[in-house]
Amino acid sequence: MSTASPLTNSTSLATPGEVSAAATVKPAGNSSAATILAGAQTGRFVLQDFTPLADSIEWELGQHFWRRQGNQAFIGAAPVPFVINNDGVLSRHAADVLFAALEAADQAGTLEAE
Repeated sequence: MSTASPLTNSTSLATPGEVSAAATVKPAGNSSAATILAGAQTGRFVLQDFTPLADSIEWELGQHFWRRQGNQAFIGAAPVPFVINNDGVLSRHAADVLFAALEAADQAGTLEAE
């Protein structure tokens, strides 16, 4: 077991519809974060439980890509994939979570005054 990284990773499989539905979940009343997360993760298949990042399936797939592509990943016909994490979707999801939390705090009366 590698201890190179304290980061952990859990890989799950969800359909695009499930990802979209999970991104639009809004808390009802005083729902706890755990309740909201449980609802967002319903129906997903766990491919690998939490594990150090360097021991994860995601890491292994990345390493396989780099071994196979080498320097051609940067100069060849199949460039380094970047759209998956640079297309604004993650930012939109983070903004949705922040907005939902602020909306819930406002409804609960726990939002700080300006």
